[in-house]
Amino acid sequence: MSLKDFIKREKIFSFIFLFSLLATIRTLIIPLQGDELTYSEIANNILLGKYYFSGNPSTVTPVIPCILAFLKTSTIPTLGFVLGKLLHILITVLGFRYLYLFLTQQNIDFRVIVSILALTAVNSHAIGFFPGLYPEAILFFAFWGLMYYSNTAYTQQNLLKLFALFLLLAMTRYLYLVMGVLIIYYFYQYYKKHSLRAIYPLLPYLLLLVLPFVFWFKYVYHIEQNNVSEISYFDRFKSE
Repeated sequence: MSLKDFIKREKIFSFIFLFSLLATIRTLIIPLQGDELTYSEIANNILLGKYYFSGNPSTVTPVIPCILAFLKTSTIPTLGFVLGKLLHILITVLGFRYLYLFLTQQNIDFRVIVSILALTAVNSHAIGFFPGLYPEAILFFAFWGLMYYSNTAYTQQNLLKLFALFLLLAMTRYLYLVMGVLIIYYFYQYYKKHSLRAIYPLLPYLLLLVLPFVFWFKYVYHIEQNNVSEISYFDRFKSE
């Protein structure tokens, strides 16, 4: 079904999706707040060659600070934030595409699928956080991409996409390392279908993908081991 046909046939759902999109665009004029300020400060220090919040290293997950550092402009600082929010809106749309594809794989009725998408789109958490400079949009995209590819054919291309999405997910929230169980299962099924020899051509690509991940966790281990982190994801576990 084309977009034009969908709008004609599903007027109520079309209105819901349009309303949700307009609600997310309002974040373009809302100043940074909460964790967004933390990510912005870390991004500023990345450009100075240090992954710091202010005076000490940080082990805050790097995806959002790195995006902000890449988009930052010295002449018009606000432009970098606006581009970052627009990028998150685009990533959210791609996340909805993965969610739609995953639900389609489950042979669910089309109107039920659209209802689930609509409920997700108008959820207050989605409207509040997906377009902001928070990890939620990337988490949404990577999680449903992971779920979609974990249910696809056991091919080299799908395995690499699955692995890349898993690394993105884990570098956004350390908690999602537990999703590595899906990667192990998919890898095992790929091996059963193709044999050990089919895995060898994958190794250079897998190594290329995992290398930044290894270096990051070496850095995190060093900082946390020496207890010199200024802002840490793990602080809450140290005090409880």
